[in-house]
Amino acid sequence: MLVFPQHASHYGCEKQILKLVEITSAKWTCSASCIKCYVDNGWKYLLSTPCKHGLREAEFIEQNPKLQNGGSDSGGGFVENSKRFMVADNLHISPISSISLIMTKGIDFLISDVVEKEVIVDKAKVLSLLGVMLISKSVLTDVFAPKQKRRSICHYM
Repeated sequence: MLVFPQHASHYGCEKQILKLVEITSAKWTCSASCIKCYVDNGWKYLLSTPCKHGLREAEFIEQNPKLQNGGSDSGGGFVENSKRFMVADNLHISPISSISLIMTKGIDFLISDVVEKEVIVDKAKVLSLLGVMLISKSVLTDVFAPKQKRRSICHYM
């Protein structure tokens, strides 16, 4: 995953910033008949004759779950319109508004701990995020927060 990052089929979009490769949709072939006749026949193959619909085999293609009628359209973006999200240090994503921030339950933080930051995420930053998330519980802080300079204290006697 870290060497060749890909995203699941049907989760791509036209405005892809990172240019990640999308895994191709799965295809299956039922060499018995159409799926309806296969199920109606008690999941038994009709080897010698075609089914009542005239098929000897059927191909099944994974459909896009984001579209009501299936299809292969990749969509325009991750969200429909301009939306704001809160991404916690553990990479939990939730929609954000002033009221949702105040009413957030189950997350222990102070309002003063919340930092609004706009970041540009390129492929190198994503790979950095993937690497840090394997070893840290504060991924966003480790990747995006500026490293504080440590003051060296010298004691002279």
